[in-house]
Amino acid sequence: MTEEKYTIRKYKRILFYVVICVLLAAFLLGQYIYPSERETVTEESITYTGTFYRVLADGTKEEIPVPGKCDVPAGEPLVIRSVLPQDYHENTIAIRSSLENVRIYIGGELRALYDTENTRPFGKNSASGYVFCETSGEDAGQEVRIELQSFTDKYSGVVNTVYCGDKSDIWAYILHCYFMVTLIACTMLFAGLVVLIISLVLDIIYKTRFDLEYLGWCMILGAVWMLGESKLRQLFVSNASILSNMCFFVVMLCPVPLMFYIDSVQQGRYRKAYHVAECITCVNFVLCTSLQLLNIADFISTMFLSHLVIAGTFLTIFITICRDLIKGTAKHYSFR
Repeated sequence: MTEEKYTIRKYKRILFYVVICVLLAAFLLGQYIYPSERETVTEESITYTGTFYRVLADGTKEEIPVPGKCDVPAGEPLVIRSVLPQDYHENTIAIRSSLENVRIYIGGELRALYDTENTRPFGKNSASGYVFCETSGEDAGQEVRIELQSFTDKYSGVVNTVYCGDKSDIWAYILHCYFMVTLIACTMLFAGLVVLIISLVLDIIYKTRFDLEYLGWCMILGAVWMLGESKLRQLFVSNASILSNMCFFVVMLCPVPLMFYIDSVQQGRYRKAYHVAECITCVNFVLCTSLQLLNIADFISTMFLSHLVIAGTFLTIFITICRDLIKGTAKHYSFR
């Protein structure tokens, strides 16, 4: 005689889950209905309101808009100056670098330096990122001087918003602005990994190739690009230059798994066309990477080639799908 397995009564389990659902609903409803108890951080509350000037070659001062862009040749530093107010008491000044080296001086003293020349594997420019400079009430009335230098024409002379306030408040505002995009990227990365792993496991078990594997790679590459372009990337990686370079690599490679997937769905009817497109993608990858490694042209300068390849990929896919729709062969698409 075997002993019957003991199980919790069904009504107890149901009651427990009902209570949990009610508590979750109450929490979400309370957060929505009741006012916030934390101090609201807005862009206005952390933006530096002082006036910035640029000293020209003849010694005259020119007021410049911040944020804005000045006409500065690539490689030439842009120097902007301002005077901190007499009632200044904040502990941080911050500015976002757009592929620029940044130096921040307070009262003639170098307080912050951002230059990735010795920490990036290749390239002429420092990866974009937020640069923070510690200050205090003792700096009131002192001159703040910011030097910006980029070796790419598109970003040379770019001046982003200058923030001023508590460092945690500045980061809280940045998180508020870009958290959702980063969360979507993380979710896409997780979903892509799940699809890829499931496809590989099913392939091993059933000895059958599942085309969703390529779709999983598309999601992973897209997620890596989003994370690499995220304004929060310096929070979750120690070397932003490496992640920044990964963005360019995945952009160059993303057409490959996409074409693999569509070619499989279409059961190889346009294999020759996709083979040519794949070869073009590989040539672009090798060419752009070689130009970057040899310091002839940075990825940012050759990105238009990758965009052309991506556009050509989508055009090829669009044409083949239209042909199948006209011929009536689209009904034989194999999704697995």
